[in-house]
Amino acid sequence: MQFDKAISGKKQGLADAQGWPAETFIVGQQGSPPDTIVWGDSYTEAMIPGFVSYHRATGRGAIIASRPGCQPLIGISLYQDKGCELHNAEIFTAILQHSAKRVILIGFWSAVAKGIVRNSDGSVAYREHGQKDGPVFEAALRSMIGKLTERGKDVVIVGPIPLQKFAAARVDAG
Repeated sequence: MQFDKAISGKKQGLADAQGWPAETFIVGQQGSPPDTIVWGDSYTEAMIPGFVSYHRATGRGAIIASRPGCQPLIGISLYQDKGCELHNAEIFTAILQHSAKRVILIGFWSAVAKGIVRNSDGSVAYREHGQKDGPVFEAALRSMIGKLTERGKDVVIVGPIPLQKFAAARVDAG
């Protein structure tokens, strides 16, 4: 599931983050070094306007890396989408090499948390059907966060994001 009507950073007019993988953007005032990296799926795209407003108002810079349907996890095959797995590996490597202190992870966690399984070969993947194993997801997330904190990063996890069965943005306050 993807956030309905999320608009990519490119369509919102954000500048490409030089030296980062495709679809990664920089926000903030011109010349302000990014102190935060925001990494996530389409829920991240839905939050871009808030991050842009905050970083422009404070004069701080941030990097925003998002890919719809691709929760920020490493070493996990999500939805058999090799593009997602590659994107996440590239973003993770770039984060480890960057001087930004704070990493904000945003994702539709409940979409994958109980569907992450360990395959017989030891690899970790998302499966819609089969034995669900929330602890495998937890271990994968803890491992990734551990690698980030070992490099001196402060990690913030946003979620769970409430879901409703109607388009809240279309409700008339009347």
